[in-house]
Amino acid sequence: MSRFGGREGFAIFVGVGALMARGLKLGANGIVPSVGNLIPEVCHHLCECARLGDWAGVEQTAARMNAVAALYQGGRTLGQSLAALKAALHFRGLCGLDVFPPLSPIAGAELDALRNQMSELRLLN
Repeated sequence: MSRFGGREGFAIFVGVGALMARGLKLGANGIVPSVGNLIPEVCHHLCECARLGDWAGVEQTAARMNAVAALYQGGRTLGQSLAALKAALHFRGLCGLDVFPPLSPIAGAELDALRNQMSELRLLN
Protein backbone atom coordinates (compact mmCIF):
# COMPACT_ATOMS: atom_id res chain seq x y z
CA MET A 1 0.00 0.00 0.00
CA SER A 2 2.81 2.41 0.83
CA ARG A 3 4.49 1.81 -2.51
CA PHE A 4 1.53 1.72 -4.90
CA GLY A 5 -1.51 3.00 -2.98
CA GLY A 6 -2.97 6.31 -4.05
CA ARG A 7 -1.40 6.33 -7.49
CA GLU A 8 -3.62 7.80 -10.18
CA GLY A 9 -4.89 5.13 -12.56
CA PHE A 10 -3.86 2.29 -10.24
CA ALA A 11 -6.15 0.42 -7.87
CA ILE A 12 -5.33 -2.13 -5.19
CA PHE A 13 -7.73 -4.97 -4.46
CA VAL A 14 -7.10 -7.46 -1.66
CA GLY A 15 -7.77 -11.11 -2.46
CA VAL A 16 -6.72 -12.81 0.79
CA GLY A 17 -9.66 -13.02 3.17
CA ALA A 18 -7.61 -12.64 6.33
CA LEU A 19 -6.10 -9.39 4.99
CA MET A 20 -9.20 -7.72 3.54
CA ALA A 21 -10.21 -5.64 6.57
CA ARG A 22 -6.63 -4.51 7.17
CA GLY A 23 -6.12 -3.72 3.49
CA LEU A 24 -9.25 -1.58 3.39
CA LYS A 25 -8.13 0.23 6.55
CA LEU A 26 -4.82 0.99 4.85
CA GLY A 27 -6.57 2.40 1.78
CA ALA A 28 -7.10 -0.52 -0.61
CA ASN A 29 -9.71 0.25 -3.25
CA GLY A 30 -11.64 -2.98 -2.85
CA ILE A 31 -11.63 -6.73 -2.33
CA VAL A 32 -11.82 -9.87 -4.45
CA PRO A 33 -13.34 -12.48 -2.12
CA SER A 34 -14.22 -16.01 -3.14
CA VAL A 35 -16.84 -15.89 -0.39
CA GLY A 36 -18.54 -13.17 -2.44
CA ASN A 37 -20.04 -15.97 -4.50
CA LEU A 38 -22.01 -17.09 -1.44
CA ILE A 39 -22.66 -13.85 0.41
CA PRO A 40 -22.21 -10.94 -2.01
CA GLU A 41 -24.36 -8.65 0.12
CA VAL A 42 -22.06 -9.12 3.12
CA CYS A 43 -18.97 -8.40 1.02
CA HIS A 44 -20.62 -5.26 -0.33
CA HIS A 45 -21.43 -4.23 3.24
CA LEU A 46 -17.75 -4.62 4.19
CA CYS A 47 -16.73 -2.20 1.45
CA GLU A 48 -19.50 0.24 2.41
CA CYS A 49 -18.38 0.20 6.04
CA ALA A 50 -14.81 0.93 4.93
CA ARG A 51 -15.98 3.73 2.64
CA LEU A 52 -17.83 5.30 5.57
CA GLY A 53 -14.92 4.82 7.97
CA ASP A 54 -16.96 2.44 10.14
CA TRP A 55 -14.01 0.30 11.24
CA ALA A 56 -16.02 -1.57 13.88
CA GLY A 57 -18.46 -2.52 11.11
CA VAL A 58 -15.52 -3.57 8.93
CA GLU A 59 -14.21 -5.88 11.66
CA GLN A 60 -17.65 -7.36 12.38
CA THR A 61 -18.39 -7.93 8.70
CA ALA A 62 -14.94 -9.37 8.01
CA ALA A 63 -15.48 -11.84 10.86
CA ARG A 64 -18.73 -13.00 9.22
CA MET A 65 -17.00 -13.34 5.85
CA ASN A 66 -14.14 -15.33 7.37
CA ALA A 67 -16.55 -17.66 9.20
CA VAL A 68 -18.42 -18.39 5.98
CA ALA A 69 -15.18 -18.85 4.01
CA ALA A 70 -13.96 -21.35 6.62
CA LEU A 71 -17.02 -23.41 5.72
CA TYR A 72 -15.47 -24.44 2.40
CA GLN A 73 -11.78 -23.64 2.91
CA GLY A 74 -11.03 -24.99 6.39
CA GLY A 75 -8.78 -28.06 6.32
CA ARG A 76 -9.04 -28.48 2.55
CA THR A 77 -6.65 -28.21 -0.35
CA LEU A 78 -7.41 -25.59 -2.98
CA GLY A 79 -9.07 -28.18 -5.23
CA GLN A 80 -11.14 -29.56 -2.37
CA SER A 81 -12.19 -26.08 -1.30
CA LEU A 82 -13.34 -25.25 -4.83
CA ALA A 83 -15.50 -28.38 -4.87
CA ALA A 84 -16.89 -27.49 -1.42
CA LEU A 85 -17.62 -23.92 -2.56
CA LYS A 86 -19.43 -25.33 -5.58
CA ALA A 87 -21.49 -27.56 -3.28
CA ALA A 88 -22.31 -24.60 -1.03
CA LEU A 89 -23.44 -22.63 -4.08
CA HIS A 90 -25.56 -25.63 -5.07
CA PHE A 91 -27.30 -25.60 -1.68
CA ARG A 92 -28.13 -21.94 -2.26
CA GLY A 93 -29.71 -22.88 -5.60
CA LEU A 94 -27.07 -21.18 -7.75
CA CYS A 95 -25.53 -24.13 -9.65
CA GLY A 96 -25.10 -27.87 -9.77
CA LEU A 97 -22.57 -30.04 -7.97
CA ASP A 98 -20.50 -30.85 -11.05
CA VAL A 99 -16.85 -29.82 -11.19
CA PHE A 100 -14.31 -30.20 -13.98
CA PRO A 101 -11.48 -32.74 -13.71
CA PRO A 102 -9.09 -33.05 -12.03
CA LEU A 103 -11.43 -31.87 -9.25
CA SER A 104 -13.83 -34.31 -7.63
CA PRO A 105 -17.18 -33.26 -6.22
CA ILE A 106 -17.77 -33.75 -2.52
CA ALA A 107 -20.37 -36.35 -1.62
CA GLY A 108 -21.92 -38.38 1.14
CA ALA A 109 -21.17 -37.48 4.75
CA GLU A 110 -19.00 -34.52 3.73
CA LEU A 111 -21.87 -33.08 1.72
CA ASP A 112 -24.26 -33.58 4.65
CA ALA A 113 -21.78 -31.92 7.04
CA LEU A 114 -21.46 -28.95 4.69
CA ARG A 115 -25.24 -28.54 4.56
CA ASN A 116 -25.43 -28.67 8.36
CA GLN A 117 -22.67 -26.08 8.73
CA MET A 118 -24.44 -23.83 6.25
CA SER A 119 -27.61 -24.13 8.28
CA GLU A 120 -25.72 -23.20 11.47
CA LEU A 121 -24.32 -20.12 9.69
CA ARG A 122 -27.85 -19.16 8.55
CA LEU A 123 -26.98 -19.58 4.88
CA LEU A 124 -29.95 -21.74 3.95
CA ASN A 125 -33.55 -20.64 3.66
